[in-house]
Amino acid sequence: MRAGMLVVLTGCVLLTGCANDMLRLSSGAAQQLNRLKPRLPEPRPDVVELHYIFLEADLGDPKINDNIWKSEADEQCISLDTKANLAQNGIRIGKIGSRLSPSLLQLLQEQKDNQSGRRHHAVSGQLAKIEMTEVLPTWNLFQKVNGQTVGDQVEDAQGFIFAVPTINSETTVSLDIVPEIEYGPREQKRVPTPDLAGWQFRMERSARKFPNLASKIELASGEYVVMGTMPDQGASLGYKLFTHEMDGKTKQVILLIRVVRPNREELLTAGYDFDDFFLTPIARTQRKITTPALETVMSSKRLELARVE
Repeated sequence: MRAGMLVVLTGCVLLTGCANDMLRLSSGAAQQLNRLKPRLPEPRPDVVELHYIFLEADLGDPKINDNIWKSEADEQCISLDTKANLAQNGIRIGKIGSRLSPSLLQLLQEQKDNQSGRRHHAVSGQLAKIEMTEVLPTWNLFQKVNGQTVGDQVEDAQGFIFAVPTINSETTVSLDIVPEIEYGPREQKRVPTPDLAGWQFRMERSARKFPNLASKIELASGEYVVMGTMPDQGASLGYKLFTHEMDGKTKQVILLIRVVRPNREELLTAGYDFDDFFLTPIARTQRKITTPALETVMSSKRLELARVE
């Protein structure tokens, strides 16, 4: 009888030791696996949401040229030198508070069935590319630099506004804005990688940059930038960017850009994975993928966390 009990007790001790060894082995394997797994980036507090929309009226319409530019847009948000350079090239830029003016609200109401609003989530310092024109067969490009007019002709050209938000504080964002023209056929070009760690080859068109027309505007979350042109500068860069033909009439366009600092919950509600550096939209219809091996690893991880606590 005593011999039988001794055998049972010995077996229990051996089983307990084996179980502990297996638990340690499982824990060690889980730690090793966790070290090999790619780590997700930390939740990013440096995300800026840009809303932009185009509003239009007939060329010279006072709703744009009188009401907005003369009484509602603050054109002192940029330096006098920058303002003068932009004006010479037919571009106007100003700032509007978080509440839209009556004239802009009227334009929104008139075009509520034909609005082309866009939303862009950008990490601080990341470029947002806003398409301003269709591809034009020929663009006679004129620009004033230091009071002198220079120009040439480019083929298959398209105009863009590049906007780069940079977070300054919890409540303010700097928005760098510059026009750019892309032209010609797409060709393989050697360009820097997004992280500037190397080079990559991409199919891109040639580009004409205008660094002398770059603007920097300080904005609080919810405030707007408004951009447009002068209706009497038909040969200017700004006129080409902010007008187009429709049904035999020339339409004058203004661009509204709004800066918003979304929090984590707002991004998730909008359908973006906040832990993803590239803010890939979440496919809500997909079920969470799991496997027995994954469940085992996650269980081991929970055990480790429980021991630490």
